Amino acid sequence: KLRKGIIRKMDDEFFLSQFRQIHNLLQSLGYQHYEISNYCKPGMHSRHNSNYWSFVPYLGFGPSAHSYFSNVRGWNSRSIPEYISQISNHKEFAEKEQLSLSDRYNEYIMLRFRTAQGVSISYIKSHFKDFFSSFHL
Repeated sequence: KLRKGIIRKMDDEFFLSQFRQIHNLLQSLGYQHYEISNYCKPGMHSRHNSNYWSFVPYLGFGPSAHSYFSNVRGWNSRSIPEYISQISNHKEFAEKEQLSLSDRYNEYIMLRFRTAQGVSISYIKSHFKDFFSSFHL
């Protein structure tokens, strides 16, 4: 839409002023900014999203569903007919990837920066000893 001229890119200063107004309003109403794109009343944060950012194992069922368990991420076919066919024919219906220690370290840093809690030095020391020396404080 930008290329076609249907919409214009928002000016950075205008965007920042809008964000600050919304942020201040939500905080004045008692909302907490607990994640980069979410606010909530105290104790009402999204457990669903927070589990992703904390590497809690989860299983997804159905077309396009994702799962994470034992450092393996998997995702089912997005196509409903293909998904049904794979299950009906007893075929593997999820693609999978094994996350290396380096993958998990990078994802920990990236995902925790999405949250108000941020990165935990003690967590890095205990789970990613080999990478701690490259983490500059």
